[in-house]
This record gives sequence, structure tokens and C-alpha cells, in this order.
Amino acid sequence: MHNVFSPESVGCGSNASAWSSSRCPHRFLLTPLGVSADGHVKRVKETFYFGGSQYRTPYRDDLATLIGPDQRQGPLGAEPPLWLWEETRAPPQAGRLTRDERSKRHQQKLLREQAEKAERAKRVQRLCKPPADAQLAECSVPPKGGPRVCHHRGCEVCGGNASQPKFCVRLATPWLRQNEANLVLADFTPNYLCDARAMLRIRASAADPSGLQFVLLMRDPIMRAFSEWSMMSLGFFWDEATDFGAAALRQVHQLRSCDEILFEDPSLVLKLPINKLASYLRRCFGRGGMRNYITSSLYAPCIAHALRLGFKREQFLVLRYEDLTSMDPAELLDLLQRFTGLRSAPDAAARRVCNRRGGSKPKAYSSYSPDAPEILAAAAKQLERFFAPWNALLRELVDPHFGWERRDHTRAPLNATERQRIEEAQAARVKKHHDFERNECEKKPWRPCQLQGFRAAAKSSSGALGGQRQRARRH
Repeated sequence: MHNVFSPESVGCGSNASAWSSSRCPHRFLLTPLGVSADGHVKRVKETFYFGGSQYRTPYRDDLATLIGPDQRQGPLGAEPPLWLWEETRAPPQAGRLTRDERSKRHQQKLLREQAEKAERAKRVQRLCKPPADAQLAECSVPPKGGPRVCHHRGCEVCGGNASQPKFCVRLATPWLRQNEANLVLADFTPNYLCDARAMLRIRASAADPSGLQFVLLMRDPIMRAFSEWSMMSLGFFWDEATDFGAAALRQVHQLRSCDEILFEDPSLVLKLPINKLASYLRRCFGRGGMRNYITSSLYAPCIAHALRLGFKREQFLVLRYEDLTSMDPAELLDLLQRFTGLRSAPDAAARRVCNRRGGSKPKAYSSYSPDAPEILAAAAKQLERFFAPWNALLRELVDPHFGWERRDHTRAPLNATERQRIEEAQAARVKKHHDFERNECEKKPWRPCQLQGFRAAAKSSSGALGGQRQRARRH
């Protein structure tokens, strides 16, 4: 999205002074930024600002922790209002380069980036110094302790001491007057929809809620649940559940215990008052956070809640993951352009970044297990029966023809070569994770360290049907 709809890609140039609506009428996309004390800038894809996490969110009613420091006031007030989003890129070079020329160009790039980083760090320190207006200042204790340090609201103390603090910006978004620039600010956090508080905060914080737009990408519920379990258990090693079927059914039983009436008759969801529906999501859906394999695959209650809050159906672009992965990139970008009003990149090179097919890296975490076809087949029958009434409810809300078929969560068994390649890749991931945890333990010998994550990784790498396959081997 950024590569195709950035200011430079849509034809507004690389200098932020040219990004105003008067100089560039094309609608472009920006994302929130984070800036470290040493000037390193990163685009924040998922802010989790309004919620969508089991952990504490940075949300505040005044949005100070989202909008960041006012870049239009103080010592940097003369800079273009979007200077923080500028990216300097090397001009394209015609013809093929020799190895020495590529090496020289790379060194020049590193030196340029280092200089820009140092200059940006100086700017951020100036930007974050406490303003004259005490109402715009806040105070906090540096990470290493000591006296309280005051700083501009939206900044944080990330190091140093009381006499020489180092400031950083966790999140920053553009400070602009109305209609000053024709831009879209995008937050790609996928967890908001099933967090009732997050959707309420999003609506309450918007000057015009009807101007908000949502892109909902929904995958076959069984495949989505399996993919997230694969990511948490086999990819990140954050879940010790090595049997997907057992983990999924355990969460199904938890949902039944949470509200047996709605579990037995999901159609009642559409008849609930907004406060009861929000309560149901808060009690049973885990704030839309990670490892909620089942509830995060129940799209209907979450969409119903959003519509009850007052958002209109036309504010939602609803896509099936299966359709998106088979679409021509140009067709997909044109669809996004029509929905958002963004201008597609005029040159074909920028659009090709969405067409990176091939390569040895798996395209999804669901490809991390060599036994994915067998695991899905073992769990499918019970999960199909569970999801059926919820998918019917989704069709009522979205479209009568919206849904999935069995083939969407069925995978063909791997041949010997494919299985060996995936097993070797998973073994390498387990070893890398083990080495990382061992190094972390050695850094902190004063703390008990049991390598719990490694044990989970070692279990999950061994097996066809997780615990089921291991038990079969013992018999």
C-alpha cells in the first residue's frame, strides 16, 4: 500500500513542501510513524492504539499519544508540516552496474542514511523540548530513574538523565489544517473489529465518523484459525498448544461456557440491543487479541456491532482472502483506489511491488507444518459444523453469496521432497529460537530461565497431528 500510494509514488515528489493540496491534488497515503532517540524512523503498520490487544493500549481521550508532538509550533514551525514523512532515495541508475559500482553506491547510501538519521535525531530532540505553554508539556521519570523530566506532549523520555534527557516519539501522525493536504492516514491493525471498546473509541474520536473507511479481509474461518495457530505455535513459539484440533475445540467449549444461549442460536446476535452485543464481545471475544483462534474467526458478531454503532455498510470494503490472493495486482489496486479515492501509482514499476510471486519463503504461516493437510482434515468435520450457523449469519450481513467451501480449508498432501524442505526449514527455525533463548538466559544469569519457548518449539516441530500423532507413535 505504501509503495504504491505514497506521495512520491502518486506523483507528488519526495519533498514534503510539495505535498499540500494546492500543489498536489492527488490523494496519497501515509501511516503513523515512530521515531527513536537516535533518529531512526519506522512506519508503524499496526498501532493497536484504540485496542485490539489483551495488553494495555496507549489510547487517551485527547489522542496525544497518537498524534505526537505538534510539528508546526516551536523551533521547527517553519518546516513543511509533513517533513517527518520525507524519504530520500537514490536516483535510479541506467544500465547494469559492476560489483565495485554497486558496492560504492551501497556505501554512499549508508553514509547518506547515517547523516539523515543524525539530523533527524537533532530535530526530534528540539521538537520534544518542553514548550513555553505549560498545557502542552508533560513530565515523566527517565527509564534509569532520577528527577522528573518535562517534555512536549506526545513525546517520551527514552534515555539520558534529568540534565540531558533523550526524547523519542512512539507514535506521530500529521498535524494539518482541514483540507491542507489530500491524504489518507492508514492504520492496519486487524484486531479492532472484534474489540467493542476499540470500535467505540474510533467512532468517538472521529470528527466525522461517516468519513472513516474500513477494509475487511476475511479468510475461510477454519483456515484463518489454523493459520493463526501456526503463526503462534510454529512461527513465533508463543503458544505451547501443539495440537491444533484440541486447541480449537477447547476454545469452542470456552465460547459455549461464556454464553450458551447465543452459542446455541447465533441468529439471536442480530436481535441484541447494542449494549448487550457490546457486552457479549467484551466478555467472550478477548478484545480481538492474539491466540483467539475461534472468536477472531467469527466475523458476523463483530460486523453486526460495527453497524449497530452507526457505521454504514458502504463504509466497508469486504474482501475474501481467497479472492485477493488470486486477483491480478493491478485489478486489486484499482479496486482499492475506487473505494478510498487514492490515486494509483502512475508507473508500472511501483505497481509491480504487489506482484512478488515465487521464491522459497512460505507465503503464509499455515505452510510451516509439513502435516498441514492432515491436521486440517482431522479438525475439519467438527469445525465445519460449528462455523456453519455463524457463516450463515455473515451472509445476512454482507451478501447472500458471501462465504466459503470445503476446498478453501483443504490442502493436498505433500510429496516427499516438499515435506523434507518444510521439515528442514522448521528445524532451522527451532534451532534459531533455541539459540536466541539460550543467549537471553546467559545475558541474565540472575533470573530463572527454563527455555519454555524452546520446549514448545521442539514439540511442535515433530509432528503430523501434534499430540495426536505423538500418541499414535507410542502405541
